[in-house]
Amino acid sequence: MVSIATKSCHSDSKTLAPLIKTDDEDLQTSDRRSVEVYIDDIVSKAKPERSIAGKFLGFMVSQKGIEVSPDQVKAVMETPPPRSKKELQRLTGKLIALGAFYSPLH
Repeated sequence: MVSIATKSCHSDSKTLAPLIKTDDEDLQTSDRRSVEVYIDDIVSKAKPERSIAGKFLGFMVSQKGIEVSPDQVKAVMETPPPRSKKELQRLTGKLIALGAFYSPLH
């Protein structure tokens, strides 16, 4: 089993260097200079909301499932609701115009 951990190179440095740990005795005693590790064997222990790997096509992938990324919906959530009939008509017109680009949603 091969696992990848990170540790600081210097106490005052923020640079992280990969540290490879292994439980396989054959791997430790062999003369190999490189180790091939497949991505499906690596377990990520980063916080998904802070990790780029946790974000995929505008969605957050976490233990709770797939959610909309807060960065993607921030502008929509902060937009004030229409205050008049005219503002509502403008908003509806914009949504209809954008709907042409989202044909799978029809």
